[in-house]
Amino acid sequence: MALDATFERVEKVFPHPGADKLDIAIVSGYQVICGKGEISEGEVVFYIRDDAKLLEYDSVKGLSDTSGYEWKYPWQEPLIKYLGGGGRVKTIKLRGEYSSGIIVPLTKLYARFKQDSGKDWKKDDEILRSEFPGSLLQGKYGVGHWTAPLPKMGNIEARGGLPAGIPKSDEENYQNIRPQELPFGVEVLLTKKLDGASTTIICLPNGDYHVCSRSNDLNVSCDNIWNRCAKKVIPLGLAWAKANNKCIALRGECVAPNLQKFSFNKDKDVPEPTFNLYGVMFPDASDFAEKNGVYGTPYHFLEINKQIKELCGEEIKTVPILGTAILTKELLEEYRDKPLDFGEGIVINAPIHKNVITETLENGGTYTREINTCIHFKCKSLAYLEALSKKS
Repeated sequence: MALDATFERVEKVFPHPGADKLDIAIVSGYQVICGKGEISEGEVVFYIRDDAKLLEYDSVKGLSDTSGYEWKYPWQEPLIKYLGGGGRVKTIKLRGEYSSGIIVPLTKLYARFKQDSGKDWKKDDEILRSEFPGSLLQGKYGVGHWTAPLPKMGNIEARGGLPAGIPKSDEENYQNIRPQELPFGVEVLLTKKLDGASTTIICLPNGDYHVCSRSNDLNVSCDNIWNRCAKKVIPLGLAWAKANNKCIALRGECVAPNLQKFSFNKDKDVPEPTFNLYGVMFPDASDFAEKNGVYGTPYHFLEINKQIKELCGEEIKTVPILGTAILTKELLEEYRDKPLDFGEGIVINAPIHKNVITETLENGGTYTREINTCIHFKCKSLAYLEALSKKS
């Protein structure tokens, strides 16, 4: 689940080294540039992340003059004219410093409600972090998820949504996960994050199969990049499904010569659409580790790929494997700060790791709970995100 916007407490504020009228705020591990004196350390703010969308953009994009327009979300007015790209929130560079997302003070956010700015934020934050975050509050705050237009790569005809109850393929950014919930100190597998088109191939023991984009079950008779990249993979997936009498969902990234024309995207430098496996799911399984192909178990995609090779004599091409490492904050920051030529970033495959979380309540008491930390999440390169924002 990708978070679009949440309420966060500002961790730190300091002057922008290259601009007298700007400050830099640290929010949820992100660096965000804001106006001088606009935000204070410890203040609760509405934080809008990369790849969110300001929904009022659609209402004003065709207007040459907005002087007579009545803004539903007044705080969006000074922001939208700088966004472009369908109202998409991006990572940019201002006076030599990265800025990821947008900070909105609660006084501005709640101005249209004529109520105390702190009245609803705790209740609404619970909804924003829930399993179905966006649609429940879009009508209140005007923030949704930006969806990239499908590349014009052949005939695209959807048969419906994703089948077998599988979710969209969308890893969470590590900054959006509470630090106490990240598996620091645990050995994890690092893989390269490719910049292509999300593809899922579902194979059933009876010989049926589905080829899916990020959100849709595609007509397999159509000629497009998803069906072309799946062509070599389907027989391998079907052979495994039949041999094990089990439905399997192979998740990967399709890269193709003309999928993206940005010169900095080296993932496109392939002769034909190519599927790169990065995960597996077993829709019918009841065990959590099996259903989600958790790292460190026999159900992880590397283990399943070994079985496919033993069964078929060949394996599925995977995303580049960078190796294992002990997860630390410094490791994540190292990959976050990689130069442009490194690529989009990495994905961290983590084992199930139980963690005891102790939280302080408003009345001074404490609440302790045990959680399973995230299975996999991503760390994106700021340099890559900034280059992408200039082109899109």
